[in-house]
Amino acid sequence: MRYLGGLFEIAQASKVGIVVDKEKIIVQDAVAKVCDLFSIDPYSSISEGTLIITCRPRKANEVIKRLNNKGILASTVGEVVPEDKGMHYFEAGRNTS
Repeated sequence: MRYLGGLFEIAQASKVGIVVDKEKIIVQDAVAKVCDLFSIDPYSSISEGTLIITCRPRKANEVIKRLNNKGILASTVGEVVPEDKGMHYFEAGRNTS
C-alpha cells in the first residue's frame, strides 16, 4: 500500500501492522496550497521533510508536548499493531486496507 508513504514504509520495515487516522495527520497550509495548485494528493506524495516518530503509547503525549513547546507541530495519528492485523487507515467514517 503506497498511500500514506512514510508511515507504511516504517510498518513494513519493522514487520508490524499499523492503524492510522488520516484526519489526525497535520498538513500545513502551505503544503495544502501547493498540492492543490498542482493537483497532488499530500497523503500519497513522498514524505520528504516529514519527521515520523514511533514511541511507546505512554510516552506519546510527552513527546508531542515537547515538540509543540519548541514550535514543532505534532500529533498522534495511529498505533502500531501486530503484523497479522495488517495496515489500515481511517478517514471520515471509511476503513481502508
